[in-house]
Amino acid sequence: PTRRSSDLWMLSRSVLMNDAEWSWFILRLAAYGALFWLINYRHRALISDLRFSLEARSRIETELRNLNAQLEQRVAGRTAELSTELAEHKRTQRSLTRAQAIARIGDWERDIHTNAVVWSDEMYRLVGMKPGDPNGTYANFLAMIHPEDREVVKTRIAEALRGGKPYVVEFRLHREED
Repeated sequence: PTRRSSDLWMLSRSVLMNDAEWSWFILRLAAYGALFWLINYRHRALISDLRFSLEARSRIETELRNLNAQLEQRVAGRTAELSTELAEHKRTQRSLTRAQAIARIGDWERDIHTNAVVWSDEMYRLVGMKPGDPNGTYANFLAMIHPEDREVVKTRIAEALRGGKPYVVEFRLHREED
């Protein structure tokens, strides 16, 4: 008589293990299979997440490189504009300095909050000082105004401050050497 393969398998099973051992073996095999499936599933999910993260990082890095290149172009353009403006400003400043020296006029600015003044080089020369002299203060400026003109100048400055408008006033300077 011929035996079927399933009969042989059943025969070998009954010879090697009893039903309790067989049940335990099947249960362990199912647990290992489930564990393998779970590990494989998580592994694929992690690989997928990693692939997505790497692709996203690559896109972000590319976008950052593009933005950086654009920013560098804008900075280079603005730097060129500022260099041109600075050169023009220096040229204009030299022209103003020459014009003030030729006309023998000076200008000054005063910060009304700190009372600090900034004088042009010609203004220093007009009052008998070297440009940048630390004695070029507002109080010293007022003291250098001819006594007959001093009150008029102070009044015009005070009116301009109250009204918030520019003013023009002519006055004489009184210098020590005069």
